[in-house]
This record gives sequence, C-alpha cells and structure tokens, in this order.
Amino acid sequence: MGIFSRSGGGGSVSNGGGGGGFGLVDAPTMRKAFERFMDEKGVKYSVLDEDDNIVYLSFGGSKYETFVFVDFDENVPCNSAHFSSNGFAKIIPGKNAEALVKLNELNRRFRWVKFWMDADGIFTADCDAIVELGSVGDECVNMAFRLSNITEDALDELQGIANVNKEQKDQFDLVAAIKRMGAL
Repeated sequence: MGIFSRSGGGGSVSNGGGGGGFGLVDAPTMRKAFERFMDEKGVKYSVLDEDDNIVYLSFGGSKYETFVFVDFDENVPCNSAHFSSNGFAKIIPGKNAEALVKLNELNRRFRWVKFWMDADGIFTADCDAIVELGSVGDECVNMAFRLSNITEDALDELQGIANVNKEQKDQFDLVAAIKRMGAL
C-alpha cells in the first residue's frame, strides 16, 4: 500500500503511518462539513453538483440580490475553496473602456476579490481561501457573505456601465430550486 490510503466511507485520507497522521481531507468531506455548519446555522444553500462539490448560496442584499458558488478543491488534500459570483452583471453596450477602468478600480479597492469581464461583457467576481476541516463552515460562510457584500458594493459602482445580470441569477436560482426538490 502506498504512503496515502483512503479510510473507509468517511472520505478522509491518512498518511498510512502509525499515530499522529496529518489528517488529509478530500473535497466531499470538506463540502459535507460546510453543509453541516450551514444546516446548524440555518443558512440556505443548494448543492448544485455533488461530483464537483459545488455549493450555491443566494443572498437578498439591501439593494441587490447576489449569489455565490463555493467550489472545493478536488485535489487531496482539499485545503482550499474557490468562491465565485460569475455573471453578476452585464455591460451596457458601448461602455467597454469605462468598464475596464472601473474593473481596475474595483480590483485596486477590494483586496479579497478579483473582478473581471469576459468577451461577452459578463462580469464575474471571485476569490480563493485556504480552509481547514475544523473551521471550514465558519470560514466559507464568512467568505461567501464577504463576496456577496463586495459584489453588491461593486454593482453600485458599476451603475451606468453595467446592469445586474438578473437572467443569470434567475437561472441559477431555478436550477438550485429544482435540485432542492430532488428532480435532477
């Protein structure tokens, strides 16, 4: 048997040596710990893809509804999570130059989040975090709320350059609702 061996059923990985293993964890174990934390705290979420360990959270902010995907690292050990609000806004035609300047300003202002625009004028905000099994719930919920709040602030600053991409959020909310009903 190699240096690493999977333990039965729990999804964790051990170093295979005697006592004091360093407790490597895989993505499903990390995602399930995150889910347990959110269940305990009453945070609503949907698991959009169990195979890829993607969790979806939707937020009703003071001005805008935002959403965040949490995607756990598939490598073992799973020690990071990616947070994304992809497609949160769409550029107003003819505003490309202004949008790029504003995205640079947002990237300079918000050190935790990276903003970018694709070739179709769709805006995304994302970030990454190092996570540990014992605190994954608190860490990920805090980062998801932080990304949601920053995305909401960015939408204020993008007024006149981009509009909320409501169709994208509605599509994600519909998929999440169907998943919750167990239809997919």
